[in-house]
Amino acid sequence: MDITISTVQAKYPVTIFKINGFLNLGTSSQLEEQAREIYNSGARYLLLDLANVTSLSSAGLRAILYIYKLFEIEPETADPDIHKDKVRKQVGKSTHIKIVNPRPEIRRILEISGFVQFIEIFENTDKALNSIS
Repeated sequence: MDITISTVQAKYPVTIFKINGFLNLGTSSQLEEQAREIYNSGARYLLLDLANVTSLSSAGLRAILYIYKLFEIEPETADPDIHKDKVRKQVGKSTHIKIVNPRPEIRRILEISGFVQFIEIFENTDKALNSIS
């Protein structure tokens, strides 16, 4: 797996992870580590561009869930492994993390596993950036 990281200015600065390859047990910790690093450096909005993800396993789903928790917890308690009870009580989907451009088979995995209940999926980056509030 390879991750290209960029930042764009929308309403707020948004970090984009363009992920290439397999998102599985062998690569999920790399994704988690990159997300933790950018969060610790001050990033608060993240787009996961999955256009080039060719395989998504349960470990990959776990990494996405980890990132969701990281970006949705209160800033002073930014450790999702320790402060699981501090996750913001919110109605609707995340305002901090979005998924962009998943292949149909990857989107189906996200739908079946219930991720669409709390993370919005967009067909293009512009629409995702416009949804950041």
